[in-house]
Amino acid sequence: MVEDDDGALWLNTACGLVRVAASDLAAWSANPQSRVQGKVFNGEDGMRTRPTPTGYFRGAAKSKDGRLWFAVFDGVVVVNPARLPANGLPPPVQIERITAGHTEYSIDSLLRLPALTKEVQIDYAALSYAAPEKVRFRYKLEGFDKEWMDAGRRRQAAYSNLPPGHYQFRVIACNNDGIWNERGASLVFWIQPAFFQTTWFLLSCAAGFLYLLWKLHGLRLRRVAVQMNIRFEERLAERTRIAREMHDSLLQNVSGFALQLEGLAKTVGGPARDRLRDLRRQAEQCLREAHEFVWDLRSPSLEEKDLFAALREAGEEIAREQPIQFHMTERGDRRPAPAKLKQQLRRIVQEATRNAVRHGQASEINMDVAYLDAGLMRVQMRDDGQGFDLEQASHKMGHWGLAIMRERALQMGAEFKISTAPGQGTEIEIVVPLASIH
Repeated sequence: MVEDDDGALWLNTACGLVRVAASDLAAWSANPQSRVQGKVFNGEDGMRTRPTPTGYFRGAAKSKDGRLWFAVFDGVVVVNPARLPANGLPPPVQIERITAGHTEYSIDSLLRLPALTKEVQIDYAALSYAAPEKVRFRYKLEGFDKEWMDAGRRRQAAYSNLPPGHYQFRVIACNNDGIWNERGASLVFWIQPAFFQTTWFLLSCAAGFLYLLWKLHGLRLRRVAVQMNIRFEERLAERTRIAREMHDSLLQNVSGFALQLEGLAKTVGGPARDRLRDLRRQAEQCLREAHEFVWDLRSPSLEEKDLFAALREAGEEIAREQPIQFHMTERGDRRPAPAKLKQQLRRIVQEATRNAVRHGQASEINMDVAYLDAGLMRVQMRDDGQGFDLEQASHKMGHWGLAIMRERALQMGAEFKISTAPGQGTEIEIVVPLASIH
């Protein structure tokens, strides 16, 4: 190892002389992780590359005139660093041919290779008269390679199993002094996709798979619906049986008990008669609630009906066996209502209809359901019955119908109004905020 006048370091190795520039040494000293570039002088440059003699003696030296002396196996090699030739011309690069599947294709601006091309080979070359054997190459296939590939002196690039798509092959080269031709040469080609590699085929497969999932989901939903319908029919049959048993036994017994209380009240006088009549009214209240419970058991689920149908059924159920006309109208855009709201409104309609029939002796009932702005719904009921004194009825013992209707409206967050007077019929108005209930 010896240093020349420019500070470059010369190494006598088995593969030839290696010259490392002073700038590279300084960069490596500042950052040991950096890569050191060296220029090699081998047998092609006149250097004797046979094994050097061994032993404890000086294998390299520098004379006063700046020349470098190196001991080799059978003599001495002299190098004059001041007279070394320099090649500053970057070598021109050219792509010679491309072969795909053992078929050679002509090079044009946009080369189309057939589908399912397995192997692609690209031959390239670079021209350098000074030292053609020391030309080195780098290449990169844009669209496949992420970084440049160092090919050394190899003049062919090979790829296998390239997917279909657009590619650009680029190759650059440097001469014996490390001067790179950064522009190099490029080749654009396209590998056509097979039918099963096309976008429309993949989308069709995805659509077919989604359609199959949708059909399977629909089949599963139909099976679940059938099972739910079977269970619903079983439960509905059981509810109907319970309702029939209650109507034929419990309700008839309570009704008979109320009649007996009324008969006993006529046979006695004083406080006992008033007490018996209060008991009769309580029995009638229990009978009324039991009738509602039986009606709930026999009617289908409210979730399957809209609000209009549920209220109409509630009114017609009571008015059906009486000589009374029941009319119902609907205005505005219909909006969905939860089952709890349907149940509470239906109970109020039942109570109001029952009062109009039994106590008011009404011959006609009109109910209007209106969907208002701001998420409000209004239910109005009018009858042509006898009417009553509202204040007197509110304080009368045993008349809990009005209080119960108000309580149900309060539970819904609704506004409840009733207007009546003796001989003027009765009007009930309920304004429900649908938005707050949802």
